[in-house]
Amino acid sequence: MAMRQGERRVRLPEARLAEGRGAAGGCQSGVLSRLARPVAICPVAMGCRALARMIHALALVETSFVAAGAQVWQFASVIRCAMVGERTSIGPYTKVDGAQIGSDCRIEDHCSINPGTVIGDRVFVGPGVRFCNDLWPSTDKEGFESPTRPTVIVEDDVSIGAGAIILPGVRIGKGALVAAGAVVGKSVAPGVVYRRNDWKALQRPADWPKRRMRYVA
Repeated sequence: MAMRQGERRVRLPEARLAEGRGAAGGCQSGVLSRLARPVAICPVAMGCRALARMIHALALVETSFVAAGAQVWQFASVIRCAMVGERTSIGPYTKVDGAQIGSDCRIEDHCSINPGTVIGDRVFVGPGVRFCNDLWPSTDKEGFESPTRPTVIVEDDVSIGAGAIILPGVRIGKGALVAAGAVVGKSVAPGVVYRRNDWKALQRPADWPKRRMRYVA
């Protein structure tokens, strides 16, 4: 992995960050590990480019698992038993709170990914996306931890545009595209394009890679 200016390499055995077992740098269980400056941690010497994990010095990672090759950028939070898969990037000011994120995902800045959210592999989440987990928000948390509380599931190869809001209990099918600003209040079928709040599901065009720089029609 290409290193940014101001970073240094530290080669350590495979480690769970900010957890007691095998924690890097003598971390204790439940204790935040803050680094003096951005550090890329390579779990093994061979194949370091592919396996380096980078936790920015200004990121918060505690009691969570960050896999090899993942990147957590400045002012992002990965907390409360969250899991981040291999080669996944967590953008600045994004909160991953108790959620599970697969491998090769790109999570952009200012996203809120809350407990009960499960994201598959190769998922793109645009800036400012919100994953909600409470159907009746309140300061009273009675019933919030119920095992029947609805979760959000995002299957593999999904793309979610900037500013979308994903409501509790929604399942977004494999390969679907959610347009920017959409409010998703019901499940989305695999491979379709879900547009802004009009509840229309359109098939993704076969030439969509060539149309990436055009406006959504």
